[in-house]
Amino acid sequence: MEQTEGTGLFQFLKWGTESLDGATGVLTGGAVNVNPNPRLRLGIGGYAHRRGGLIVPGGNAEFYLSNTNTALVEAAFRASYPRGALTELLFEGGADNWSIGYETAVIQTLSIDYTQDEGLKANVEWGALLCTEEAGDTQDAETESNFEDYEFIISAGGDEYGVTDFGLSVNNNVTWRTAADTKAAGTLRFPTHYVYGVESVELSLTTNRPLPESLLGLMEDAQPDDIAVTLVGNNGVDEVSLALADLMGGESSHGFVDSNTAMQWSYNFIGGPQGAVTYTFTPGAYS
Repeated sequence: MEQTEGTGLFQFLKWGTESLDGATGVLTGGAVNVNPNPRLRLGIGGYAHRRGGLIVPGGNAEFYLSNTNTALVEAAFRASYPRGALTELLFEGGADNWSIGYETAVIQTLSIDYTQDEGLKANVEWGALLCTEEAGDTQDAETESNFEDYEFIISAGGDEYGVTDFGLSVNNNVTWRTAADTKAAGTLRFPTHYVYGVESVELSLTTNRPLPESLLGLMEDAQPDDIAVTLVGNNGVDEVSLALADLMGGESSHGFVDSNTAMQWSYNFIGGPQGAVTYTFTPGAYS
């Protein structure tokens, strides 16, 4: 059937490892993309060649974290550190009568964000070796509960500082490559393989009370690289936790505000390549 005009009511995104059996829950943003990377080869006299470049299929998805989609978050972490394999995935997303399917995909970046007056959100960005146009589908139902801001405890160095914003970013440093090897017709412009480097971890915190210099050590001769930050959420049924270890402090900031605005402190941290993040989701922990 031909795709007609519509709203997000008629959109969907599914994923999986062997088949598209993974749901994405309450999806709030993202996109499915195909970038043909067109090339322009200029010469004298105003003449030029225009050719297609290396196709880079990919997309991203932003969603409220729940038991429905926790496995998609888990797929962003490698099997072991620092050189463990990335989980290869399938994705398909689009509208009810039009979609793009992705094969041999891996998650390039993951972000998990906590902020006041919001639920806990995750965002995954993937790339793939191949994409195809598909016939469309509908979004799977969400039957699990999300996590709201008031259901979390966030601490740094074992103490609480009134955290109002928490932003975790994980980058697998994936690069999509091709080479002058024999390729099948119809796949000449797709990548032939991907390579990846070490996992890069960054964390940002905004607090209502300052973290002490005795914890951060920003001005010490030998700056510490063993700071721990934890986030634990309990929605009455499930528990989610992030344990970040061996962090090193980056830039810290305390801005001036007017007399009616709450003052805040902002901090940034970097993690090491040896698995700085431990993500744990425990279904039914409180049922």
